[in-house]
Amino acid sequence: MVARTLIIAVILAVLVPVGVFFSQQGAVQQQQQEEFNSIQVYRVTTGDVRTAVEASGEVETDNEVSMSFESSGRIAELLVEEGDYVLEGSILAVLENDMQRLAYQQTVLNLNRAELTQYDTINIDEDELEVASENLRAAWQGLGTADSAVTDADMAAMEIQYQELLEAARVAQTNADQAPGGFFGDAYEPLQASAGEAAFNAELARLQMVAAMENEQPGVNAAYGGVLSAQASLEQLLAGPNEYVLDRLNLQVDQAKMDVEDALEDYANTFLIAPHNGVISTLNIQDGALVSPGGQVLRLTDVGNLVVTIYVDEIDIGQVTDGRRVVFTADAIPGTEFEGTVSKIAPQSSIRDGVVVYEVELTVDDADSILRVGMTVDAEIALQESRGAILIPSRFVTRQPNGQSTVLVLNEADGTRTERVVTVGLRGQQNTEIINGVSPGELVVLESLNLGGAQSPFGG
Repeated sequence: MVARTLIIAVILAVLVPVGVFFSQQGAVQQQQQEEFNSIQVYRVTTGDVRTAVEASGEVETDNEVSMSFESSGRIAELLVEEGDYVLEGSILAVLENDMQRLAYQQTVLNLNRAELTQYDTINIDEDELEVASENLRAAWQGLGTADSAVTDADMAAMEIQYQELLEAARVAQTNADQAPGGFFGDAYEPLQASAGEAAFNAELARLQMVAAMENEQPGVNAAYGGVLSAQASLEQLLAGPNEYVLDRLNLQVDQAKMDVEDALEDYANTFLIAPHNGVISTLNIQDGALVSPGGQVLRLTDVGNLVVTIYVDEIDIGQVTDGRRVVFTADAIPGTEFEGTVSKIAPQSSIRDGVVVYEVELTVDDADSILRVGMTVDAEIALQESRGAILIPSRFVTRQPNGQSTVLVLNEADGTRTERVVTVGLRGQQNTEIINGVSPGELVVLESLNLGGAQSPFGG
């Protein structure tokens, strides 16, 4: 509907043929009767009047979503029907998801194992610490009681053992340096540990040999070696894992966490969950149906955030501003008026039914109204308003050539008519507000035969 400025008034008076009005008079000449039949009479009354811009549009919502699954599958459960009202967070539909659920549970177990290994490696076990400390005390006791002499054969055996251990340490280190995957390969850690152990054994053999050469007491040397070994074990336990071991443990835990997140996302994607309160306005699936990623399953409409979009003619848009009050009716709900406020005016025009219009959004006052999305509406955007105004139909007002506005006032006593100058206020196609010149209860006359002269500019 093309919007035009109009005037709406609440008027209780009625138009009556002047012939009826004068039927109570006595004798009336035939010539006068014919003249009376050519006029209309209106009794001046009061009412509310406003000027407004008229436009049409439809009810919409500012929060409606098209919902779909992010993975393909078969519908295992459909928990809603079209027209159902659902709350935010409600599960609407579920895909078959046994595989995704088991995969998620497995990743959780893997994460628990990785975190347990990390904890056990970083934290010192009190039982192991007590055993290592006791071993060191026993080694020192053994050293104190050692008294065996060292023979040449013992020295030769020590030298051979040392060389063998030294060669073994060299080979072990070479194997570690050449491990597949390098420093971060799975084989590096055990090979490096073996190399370290071999080097430790070679050094222990050397120390034992030196002690034997100096003291010539193999029993003392052996006991001293036991002390060194026990001391090294205790220090290694107290020092904890090296940086390389810690980095690998952290990487394993981080990877396990990412696996859990990925598996949880895959599992969650088998559920369709309502992002907000609303009504299932469209439902495109049924139990057992196959769905594909991105395919529309349903539409969820938030009926608590209804808005009305109307289309205002470019001629009238300059009179429309944010915050103006609006009264509108819906074709589907005759006899009911709704109210709202202009909340948004489009900066860019569009073409609708061949007319240049601007889209105007209205906020509806009653959030719990009986309006429904898609209903067509006719709206009036209030521009000016006068309450308790003196009103007469616009066609009874005549604008004279000198610019003055006049009306014909009828004297009820003798039937004479007098032209009066009036001051008009709000006016439109139907009714005009009279500021002064006539009073409520007076009768004004419209002479059809005299319309060839001065004319009403207000639709008369």
